[in-house]
Amino acid sequence: MAAFAVVVGIIFVSSAILYDRLRVIELAKNARIHTTDVLETLQDIMDAMVDQETGVRGYLIAGDEKYLEPYHKGIDAYTKAIQSSLCRTRRHSRRWSVKFHRVGSPIIEFVLTGADSTCG
Repeated sequence: MAAFAVVVGIIFVSSAILYDRLRVIELAKNARIHTTDVLETLQDIMDAMVDQETGVRGYLIAGDEKYLEPYHKGIDAYTKAIQSSLCRTRRHSRRWSVKFHRVGSPIIEFVLTGADSTCG
């Protein structure tokens, strides 16, 4: 009977260790998914910035306002991507979110109000 109790005890201990390891693996998987989502959002921010740059460059070279279309689309995409990034970081990490909001909020305000209003 004592041998049976030892075997049952070993099964319980090994089950607890296995459960703990599976929980750690699940947490790591969720962190990886979140990191991938944030990196994709940051790539969207970079793409929007490139679109804005392309529009300004085309306008400066040609002097035709039709070349500003990528610039205006880039502003919209940039604002959406920044807001999405702020939401994603807010949900994940309070410390990172505070740092990101300190930088991101003035950028969004600048984009929404436009550079013309700040240049006097």
